[in-house]
Parts: sequence; C-alpha cells; structure tokens
Amino acid sequence: MVKVRGFACVAIRNAVHGVLAEHFDRADWWNTPGLDARAVSTARDEEDKLAARLPKVTADDVVAALSFGFWSSMLGGPKGALEQNLYWQRCLHRAFPGWTHRPNDARGRKAFLRRIELLRKFRNRVAHHEPIHARDLRKDHDRILDVAALIHPDLASFLRGHSRVPDVLARRTAAVEDGVCQF
Repeated sequence: MVKVRGFACVAIRNAVHGVLAEHFDRADWWNTPGLDARAVSTARDEEDKLAARLPKVTADDVVAALSFGFWSSMLGGPKGALEQNLYWQRCLHRAFPGWTHRPNDARGRKAFLRRIELLRKFRNRVAHHEPIHARDLRKDHDRILDVAALIHPDLASFLRGHSRVPDVLARRTAAVEDGVCQF
C-alpha cells in the first residue's frame, strides 16, 4: 500500500507543480507576486532550509521537499481559500485531465477535494505508523487508483498492475477464514 500511495502522492505533486509552473511561466512559481501568502511562505521556508544545506537550490528541490499536505492545500484542502478556488478554475484543474466536471462546478470540486483529503488522511496514518488493519484497505486502495486515473489512466493501470495489495488482502482474508489469525 505504501508504494501505491507514494506513487500517487508524487504524481499529484508533480501534476500540480507542472500546471502552476506552466501557468506562471516559471518553475519557481511560488515567487510570483500576488500568490497566496501562506503557500508562498511555506515554499520559501523550504527553499531557505534547503539553501542552508545545498550549494544550489533548484525548483525541483523545493517541490520535492514540500509535504503532501502543502500540495493538497494548494488544491483547496479542507480549508480551501478563495485563492485556491481561483487557481483551480484558472489552471489547477488541468493537473487532473480525467476530472470530467467543469472547473467552476462547486459540487464536483467538493467531491474531488474529499477524495484528496481522504488520501491525505490515509497517507498520514501510514506515515505515522498508526494502525490501519481495521480499515477497509481495498476501498483505500481503490480510492488511490481513482485519483491516479484522474491524472492519467496509464498511471492507474501501472499502479494496478504493480500493486501487491489485492493479493495481500486476499491472503489476509484466507488466513482469517482458516483461523490462522484473528481480527
């Protein structure tokens, strides 16, 4: 599950960064005047941390250092600000070409943001070594693949083809049914 989730989170990060860099015509789009102050501050803080330990900091270094929480908040996150809504309508929706709603469709965007928020929360549970055995892991896996398909159908196919999650879950079910382990 960690591998599938990790690929999906990196794909989201790269897709969002790509459309923002294209929209603002610069790889360090966070240095564009007039952007959301919170996002700018977070990105610049990361840039400063990297500058303290790297001889030359690139935009790719900063992008890789930013947390998944940062990227989900750029999409709107649970506290989606007006700025993120405007960025969504202007460019961020293009990071998810599989998303079939119009950019100004508030209901569709809310459902999309819910998916991203569920992925973020699941990612945090796994990253913080919280127990996940009682969750519906098949549903979590399917949600990750659904979000990946919004970025590119080939990404979802790749993840599905390389994921061991369905096999592991089937073996877990068999072990429980055979009395080898209990929940």
